[in-house]
Amino acid sequence: MAGNFVPMSPMTDADQTPDQTIATTAHAPLLAAIHGEAFADPWDSAAFVALLNDPTNSALLFAQDGEPVGFILCRLVLDEAEIITIATRPCCQRQGWGRRMITSMTASLRAGGAATLFLEVADDNSAAQALYEQGGFQTVGRRKGYYPPHHAGERARDALVMSLAL
Repeated sequence: MAGNFVPMSPMTDADQTPDQTIATTAHAPLLAAIHGEAFADPWDSAAFVALLNDPTNSALLFAQDGEPVGFILCRLVLDEAEIITIATRPCCQRQGWGRRMITSMTASLRAGGAATLFLEVADDNSAAQALYEQGGFQTVGRRKGYYPPHHAGERARDALVMSLAL
């Protein structure tokens, strides 16, 4: 089975700029902190270490004037890629960072042989859905009750599965 996995190796120094860095396990605490600002059920540093130790995964960390803005974490297996998570600090949202992160990662994934990019988004996250739709993603499926409720009495939220031909 290991032969079916393609390491996320298309990232090189060319993928790094003063405001874009290839994230490593050393960045795990920072990724966890950003994720904690962006999501109600954040992942901890250990989760990011595990994800970044998987050779099929890769992440880009973005900054502005030296201050972290957000990151995108993806998996590439054969010719299919998946956005595992994307997070922008609340103070930096609605400034085009999500689009920029997706565009940068999409270029790297395409260079690595990806033909299709998938993602999941909560059915009640209209801002993220709009971002993805503007980028050409199309809804291709629904996972009922995928996201657990945040509070007692709330319903489990569905995940929309979206894809983009690269």
